[in-house]
Amino acid sequence: MIPLKRLNRIPEEAECLALHEVIAQEEAAIDTIRNLQREHEAKHQQFAEKAIILQRNLDSTEILHEVGSQLCTHFMPLLVQLETQLAVQEDDKTILATHFPSTPDFIHSWGVLKDGIIALDAALKRQLGRAQERITSITQQLYSMESLRDQMSSAVSSFSSMIEHAQESIKAKKGGILHPIRRLPTEILLHIFEDCVNDEINECHRNPPSIFRVTPTMALHLASVHSRWRNIMLGTPYLWRHLRGPTRSRNPAAINPYLFHRRRGGEIEPPIPAGARNHFQNYLDCCRGGDIELTIPTGGKLPDGLNPDTITVRRLNLTADIDGCPILPSPVHLWLYRSETTRGWVVPSDLISRTTHLTVWNVEISFQGDCKSLTRLEICGVQPAFVFTRIIRQLPHLTDFDLIRAEMQDALLLEPVSFTHFHLRYLGLSRGWINVLERALSPGLHLSQLRHLELSNVTSEYMATKYPLISAQLGATVVRLDFQGEDCSIDATRSFIDSFRRVNTIGFYGRVTETVLGALYEVRTSRVQIPGQDSIRCTREVVHAMPRGIEVVIIRDYEGEGRKIDQQLRMMRQNSAPDTQPVNIIFENCLNILPRIRREFAVPGPLIVIESVDPHLGPGQSSCDPGDVNDRILDQLEAADELSV
Repeated sequence: MIPLKRLNRIPEEAECLALHEVIAQEEAAIDTIRNLQREHEAKHQQFAEKAIILQRNLDSTEILHEVGSQLCTHFMPLLVQLETQLAVQEDDKTILATHFPSTPDFIHSWGVLKDGIIALDAALKRQLGRAQERITSITQQLYSMESLRDQMSSAVSSFSSMIEHAQESIKAKKGGILHPIRRLPTEILLHIFEDCVNDEINECHRNPPSIFRVTPTMALHLASVHSRWRNIMLGTPYLWRHLRGPTRSRNPAAINPYLFHRRRGGEIEPPIPAGARNHFQNYLDCCRGGDIELTIPTGGKLPDGLNPDTITVRRLNLTADIDGCPILPSPVHLWLYRSETTRGWVVPSDLISRTTHLTVWNVEISFQGDCKSLTRLEICGVQPAFVFTRIIRQLPHLTDFDLIRAEMQDALLLEPVSFTHFHLRYLGLSRGWINVLERALSPGLHLSQLRHLELSNVTSEYMATKYPLISAQLGATVVRLDFQGEDCSIDATRSFIDSFRRVNTIGFYGRVTETVLGALYEVRTSRVQIPGQDSIRCTREVVHAMPRGIEVVIIRDYEGEGRKIDQQLRMMRQNSAPDTQPVNIIFENCLNILPRIRREFAVPGPLIVIESVDPHLGPGQSSCDPGDVNDRILDQLEAADELSV
């Protein structure tokens, strides 16, 4: 039996007050200990400095003792030789005096020197004794000083440990029982939990293969923190909607992230025997019949207990080679994926009977018959063969058709038929599909309700003039034109804008914004030196004037701050087409745009174009080029940005 754990709950007000009082006492104790610690650190410093002085004096005294010992050692042999030679001189003094009258004085002088050496030797021996006594005294004093220093160091370390333990205790109280997250309202916690769950599954959506390898566990982790979070999670079926079906090749207990249940009070019961309940059934119980996202991995099967009449499969992720597809519930969003290109996969009618959104990766699909429920189709990855017109005919209620992320492998097939599609309103094409669309329009395909066309990576090789049918037919219906992809060219972009005369909204995605904004408005400035004068004449040539009828420019997923496009957007507003209101600039998912730029363009109407003075033109001569913004003005604007953040 697993021991009972103390219930992790929200503390009452009286408990919080008591804990805050304890924290205040601990903080006061920390201040007292810190004062003592500082005093002991000062004493430790004093003792350390005295120990250094004593050690230096001890080393010097020992050197003096060694020098005196060496002097005494050398004096004795020399003194013996001196006494011997003086004795010889004394014996011969009488005879030598008759020849050298100064002999007595000479011998006497050496005798005085001998007495001085004897006295010096005696004095050195006395100093050696005193030096030895001093060495002993200093050694004892140094030992005592070092002991005091070490004791102070130990006391300082003890105080540090006491402060650290007290701080950990305070941190545990503030970060545990008294943590502000415990007092968050349930509504705010639900927003946080939903973001956590969505981030986990969105990460899998951005990396398609990981959907089949990773089992969603964020909901389980959140429910395992404590009883309040568990009650919130279990009371919110929407947060348990991401389910992963079992595989035939693995024991359910081996992949079971939720193979347990909890008693009242929060303690965990031992795992239920494998096979009694699997993780899918536990997650399904938490969903309580709500909308789910179901993933069937390769080699997977339909889990038991899934009743299509009581549970709505919001999204179904599966591979195109899964067995038993006809028995799978029809989801709202069907997501098919293959890591390798697959040819000729027929989508069962029962599988998409309720489906409105279909996404296909690396799979050549076809339908058993017309599918009237499908309204959105996304084709991604490599398409070995794709019958464009047949797919459109089999989906009569299709409103959104996205081929932006699709790549052609072989020459795609077209059926030479003439028909009109009455519901398609959005069409997204990468540059390779523009030719396919032109060929499809040739036999008589009509997209009478198409209003939104999105093009990706349109280079100068794909000018709109090469596609007369697209320009003629779609140009009469499309009112919004979007561009994305880093390979877009200004000339190709402008050619499509000019061909679609009814367009009133232009969209740019990501970094392509900086490149192709010039397709809407571009001015070239030339400077000519006037002969015989010091002034310079500036001329401007409008390369691309603002198209007539453009009302809105949407910039989406742009990661820059907006400095590189600020002046271009200002000129676009300042130079609107005749009989056309200044364009409205809309930023979508542009998190880094400076607040100043966002505020200015949030207000409709023209903005002031900043003109600058070129210091190379001479005094009083304007460059008349609004693209050269003075650095000083930019600095002022940046300072304003910092103040407004």
